[in-house]
Amino acid sequence: MIIYVLAFVMGVRLRFTPLSVAGVVLFVILGSATFSTFSLVIASIVKTRERFMGIGQILTMPLFFASNAIYPLSLMPPGSTPGPSSTR
Repeated sequence: MIIYVLAFVMGVRLRFTPLSVAGVVLFVILGSATFSTFSLVIASIVKTRERFMGIGQILTMPLFFASNAIYPLSLMPPGSTPGPSSTR
């Protein structure tokens, strides 16, 4: 339901047919299961909590610094930002 609310707020055209709603639910369930399994596999390989947290940091820190969470994209040099603005 949250996916549909977010899509509506972002102005995405929505189809509320039973097949499309079932597809969204299936996609969300499969995505959640995939990431949960990935985390479970890492946790079963790593024996201490500190190492697990370190691996989590290795995965999230590059994503954090690549996002615009720290600085606005308008400060980035031309061509380094993703999307249509990089073609200017």
